[in-house]
Amino acid sequence: ITDVELTSLAEDLRAPLTDRHLPAIEELIRHVTKTFPELHPRKVRIVQAVKGGSLFKGTALRDGFDIDLVFLLNLSVAMLDDDEVLAELKGSLKACLEAHGKIEILDTREGLRFPSVSCELSGSGFDISLGASLVPDPDRIALEKRWQVQLKEAHKRILHCRGYFKAIQLSRILSASINEACVAMVANAPEPVKLAIVLVKRWRDANHLQHFKSFFAEGIVLYAANHLMRKSQGKATLTVKGILLRALHTLNLTSFSAQQPRYLTLHFLGLYNPTQWDGWYPNPEHSGHGHRMILVNPLLPILDSLHSVPSKSLQGWSEAAVQSIAILSKPTGSLKEVF
Repeated sequence: ITDVELTSLAEDLRAPLTDRHLPAIEELIRHVTKTFPELHPRKVRIVQAVKGGSLFKGTALRDGFDIDLVFLLNLSVAMLDDDEVLAELKGSLKACLEAHGKIEILDTREGLRFPSVSCELSGSGFDISLGASLVPDPDRIALEKRWQVQLKEAHKRILHCRGYFKAIQLSRILSASINEACVAMVANAPEPVKLAIVLVKRWRDANHLQHFKSFFAEGIVLYAANHLMRKSQGKATLTVKGILLRALHTLNLTSFSAQQPRYLTLHFLGLYNPTQWDGWYPNPEHSGHGHRMILVNPLLPILDSLHSVPSKSLQGWSEAAVQSIAILSKPTGSLKEVF
């Protein structure tokens, strides 16, 4: 299986952002921006609408993706930590979407604490979330500078928390508010990295791997690409096959244990200063699951991106990775066996 074959497969699997997606996106943004403040019992204003998800990152699969939209409100972070306020926000978001007439609500996600609803409009699936604006006037700040300011503000608030678990709670509350950085993390990556993410997501689906979220696929591929560059002292030419194999080797946990886990950090992305987080990083004791692998969240370093994944699922990922490495490495391997 050659790099050319893998690259061609990834390009065939990837769904590009096209003009056909834009009308539904713009219609939803217009509707929510106008209608949500009118229906919400408190006086609020939508400061910014953030377009996110795999479509805007360049890693969407043709056979299924949702478009993420995050609406940032002029609310304080403290208000987002209030259960009554969160219930009001979710109720108003649901009512706002229902008022459109052509939007079909698919899931109100009652199990989630923060306001999030999935819906469909004009054949496109959407994940709609609400967050707090961490920048007073975002339209006056250039995109790259804006998400850097958002991250800096979020990190400052978390690091000033009293107590580890309070800081974790606040990190989860702020996850929607820093969505622009999440998009930039992948959208600004080299093309082979994005194509490798597409293949890892397809590999996940083909092997029916449970709890393997797209956010984790992105993290493991970014880690793999950095590993290759670091090992070659920056001289390596990144290829889709090379990155894919390195990512699968990273998922091979046969030589790791809960006592001595594989510990992956992504500080090389430059999204946080590792020295600031010394002593805050997640560890096996805090994860509570006895994991053989910990992936430090690249945006909110206090979080373990695998904290909710059962150990049995990690074992399944590892076993599938070992099998796929063998197929990709033998002369007679075929794409169909892996994907």
